[in-house]
Amino acid sequence: MTIGENIKRIRERNNLTQKQLAYLSHISEGMIKQYETNVRTPKQDKVNQIAAALDVNPEVLDVPKNVVGEDMHALFRVFRNKNGKFDTAGNPQFNLPDIALWFDEWKKYQDTIASADLLSDKTERDALIAQAEDRFNYWMDIYPRSASLNHSFDDLYEEHRRKIEKPSRK
Repeated sequence: MTIGENIKRIRERNNLTQKQLAYLSHISEGMIKQYETNVRTPKQDKVNQIAAALDVNPEVLDVPKNVVGEDMHALFRVFRNKNGKFDTAGNPQFNLPDIALWFDEWKKYQDTIASADLLSDKTERDALIAQAEDRFNYWMDIYPRSASLNHSFDDLYEEHRRKIEKPSRK
């Protein structure tokens, strides 16, 4: 995903218009449109403003430069920096305590998907899957704040969902 796609994805997840994001980030609506359509790439100070307005970490919006092997080298750096070792079966073992939090959230996501597969109503199943994906993405988007919350992340996520729900029209 591009930085523009990430801005748009999170803006839409938060039920914000481009105009609202412009107001919250103190950046013109025209610039937000240009960022989202990849006509322009925001400089770091603008990325920080947009991230603050979207209530996510700036790193969530940024993307690798697509240099050949960059993802693998990022993994190598983590392995080396976190004193990675190999177990007797040759599997990498990372000295990275927070990875357990990611796996916990991943398991919750997988469990919800499995329970959705048991539903016979396609609309209910699709809604449950969409909510599971949203919850997992939200957890990653606000990391490390989400990791420091542990058990209260569910409360934070519910508050997030209430904020973005569109009020029903009568």
